Amino acid sequence: MKIEEILKEKGVCVFCVSLEASVAEAIKKLNEHNIGSLVVLDEKTEICGILTERDILRNFKKCAHDKPKVKEVMTKNPIIGFTGDDVDKAMKIMTNNRIRHLPIMEDRKLVGIISIGDLLKSMHDHQEVEIRYLTNYISGSYMS
Repeated sequence: MKIEEILKEKGVCVFCVSLEASVAEAIKKLNEHNIGSLVVLDEKTEICGILTERDILRNFKKCAHDKPKVKEVMTKNPIIGFTGDDVDKAMKIMTNNRIRHLPIMEDRKLVGIISIGDLLKSMHDHQEVEIRYLTNYISGSYMS
């Protein structure tokens, strides 16, 4: 299964924030949309980072006292995936890099974001279909 299939089912809505936004504004957006990350865009609307709950927690002291901007606490040069990547590859990338959110690109354009939860759901659903198919086949309920 390819990432593009997950995006078709999930949708391609990506919540973003600018480099110059305050972390407080970003936290508000995370809470409003019940999400764990925001893609950070520069003035040319190109990806330059990602702001995650983990980034905010790592910089808790700064966020609580200094009122920083997103650019001061975000993860720069985020790891990205592509619509043509398969789920196993995306899972490996996310697991090896210990990340939970992966912006997805196509033709140098941001087209979505997936979470580790999206991948697990996709894998679970795929296995469920296979199990049902094989169970029906073994029990003789399979009709060709």
